[in-house]
Amino acid sequence: KCKVSSEYQIEAKSGNCIWVETISNPIFDQNGNIIYIACVSRNITQRKKTEVARRETEERYQLLAENMTDVIHLHTPDPELHFAYVSPSIRITGYEPSELVGKPAIGLFFGPESAEIIRQALLRFLETKRGEVIEYPALMKDGSRRWVETISSPVFDKEGNLIYIANSSRDITSRKRAEEALRESQQQMSDIISFLPEAIMAIDLNGKVMIWNQAMEALTGVLAKDILGKGEYEYSLPFYGYRRPILMDMVLQPHEGWEAEYLGFKREGTAVVGEVFIPTFGPKGSYLLAKATALCDEIGNTMGAIESVRDMTERRAMEQKLERSRTELHVAAEIQRSFIPKTTPDIANFEVAAVTIPAMEVGGDFYDFITLPHGDHGLVIADVAGKSIPAALFMALSRMIIRASAAHQSLATEVLRNANNMIASDATAGMFVTLLFGVLDDEALTLRYANAGHPTPLLFKSRDCSYEEEVACGIALGAKEGASYEEQSIKFGPGDVAVFYTDGVTEAMNPKGELFGIKRLIGAVSKTCQSPAEEIMSRILKEVSAFREDREQNDDITLVVLKASPKAEEHALISVHSRDEEIPRVSQELEGIMSRAGFSGKQILDMQLAVEEAFINIIRHGYHGAYGTILIAMDFEEGSLKVKIEDDAPLFDPTRFQEPDFSAALEERPVGGLGIHLIRSLSDEMRYEYENGKNRLMLIKIKDRASIEPHQEAG
Repeated sequence: KCKVSSEYQIEAKSGNCIWVETISNPIFDQNGNIIYIACVSRNITQRKKTEVARRETEERYQLLAENMTDVIHLHTPDPELHFAYVSPSIRITGYEPSELVGKPAIGLFFGPESAEIIRQALLRFLETKRGEVIEYPALMKDGSRRWVETISSPVFDKEGNLIYIANSSRDITSRKRAEEALRESQQQMSDIISFLPEAIMAIDLNGKVMIWNQAMEALTGVLAKDILGKGEYEYSLPFYGYRRPILMDMVLQPHEGWEAEYLGFKREGTAVVGEVFIPTFGPKGSYLLAKATALCDEIGNTMGAIESVRDMTERRAMEQKLERSRTELHVAAEIQRSFIPKTTPDIANFEVAAVTIPAMEVGGDFYDFITLPHGDHGLVIADVAGKSIPAALFMALSRMIIRASAAHQSLATEVLRNANNMIASDATAGMFVTLLFGVLDDEALTLRYANAGHPTPLLFKSRDCSYEEEVACGIALGAKEGASYEEQSIKFGPGDVAVFYTDGVTEAMNPKGELFGIKRLIGAVSKTCQSPAEEIMSRILKEVSAFREDREQNDDITLVVLKASPKAEEHALISVHSRDEEIPRVSQELEGIMSRAGFSGKQILDMQLAVEEAFINIIRHGYHGAYGTILIAMDFEEGSLKVKIEDDAPLFDPTRFQEPDFSAALEERPVGGLGIHLIRSLSDEMRYEYENGKNRLMLIKIKDRASIEPHQEAG
């Protein structure tokens, strides 16, 4: 019997369902009985749709709030900021939402440090009614602290009163740690830049100074505190005295008119490099080498430019001084080279090769050839103590004294004695020279020499390239006044080789610290002693260079190679009886001719055996032991030796015998033929002819044949 309100759906005439709200009121008679029900109905379809939409929005918001990783929380705007709502993501703090709703945030979630930050933010919030972003350390349930970023927004009622503060918070601990690490890194970089020995400055995009390190303070005399933050080319004043662009400005934008002032200006990507001379900077002007490049942030955006400046004034002065010294050294080297013979002399019956290679531009080694008054030739090789210009000057002095002394003395010993007295009386303390002086007689093939402390020459005999050691003696020139010297002599045979050298050859050092040494030098010469003098010298230098590898030459190298020329022609004709006793005479004559012609010891021995075998065959199988005459002609010309053996025994052609079959068993081989095989093997060619009742056998040996080749025969 009271008013009733109800909502329900009905189908309209159009067929659509609509929502209707009906308010029913009872109507009573005088006795209080209900006689009518008065109803008022209205269409509330739009209102119902609005309510559904609002409800769906609230559900979506709640779903979003409860599933976000960010924490959504509402607070009442009281001083303690009580929690009105907390989303489930609050669990990352260790709390359940139910533990916080209704509880004050201050003291529970915010420690003392954070509470002050929050209170200040709340005051601003209440004053401005605008949201803001704050960062603070928040307390976790376990007592630990994590950095939180909170975005706050006001919630007002219909009257505009603040009823809640809505917040979205997220954990930014990792970001804060990264920022702290970045700050530390930037501080470290700032400290490094500040203490770098190179002067460094930097500007931002507005041309204001950001960096001015201690080295820049020392270079310019301007303190960082007086220039940091200043623009308008303030940084150029300490250098030039007026405002102007410098290199780091040219990184940010072109300044073509100013770029030309820099020596060697060039761009390398975002960097520019150049050197400038500023006559007003420093007591006498300064050379400054500068390099500038762009300063970029972590994502590559240009935020300014940085420039390093190096004072090159002392270095340039030193370079100029070095250039003057280099010029002086070059002049000294030219003077020294003028003392070294440009060519080797033409000496009858000798080949001469010589070279000097200074370890520095100016060295102390030298060699010389002097034409003596009586027609002989003087040979000098020397090594002056020290290096560079003092050694070169002492070398020039020593050379002139030796030449002057040799002009008035015929004995090598006297030349050195006089030279030593002159040098010792005038030499600076510690200056001396090891020197060998010899007098070469090109007719007698002799070298008479005296040695003043120099390495002894190496002598190689052409017959077998055997090495003969000379005796060392004598004291260096200039070491002691009044010293005497002994004469020594070398007797050359045709093809013999003498090698004169300085200790730069034997003391050449490889990367392991080993010395080239005398044994390697002897080995190098032994391999080529049958070659011309130039080739012998080249072989020595090649082996020294290969031994040294990439190690720097630490001493001057000087070589003189003297080789007695082999005879171009040799001839001999001997007549002997068919007797074994004649064999030594034939062998001796053959050895003499071949030695003078420059054949090796093995070649001589091979030919001696071949001729001996042919001689015995004639005695045994031609004359059968009877008396007979054998005529032997030996002729060396055009590099080959021909030995013609003639007899009047019965006809016998050794070239018609076939080679023995050495693969057959010994008892199956025919008798004879081994001697002929031996003759063929030991000579380079064998020929035979029979004319006017005489057998003529010719054996040929070629001097420069490198290896045994198949022999040739001609009949």
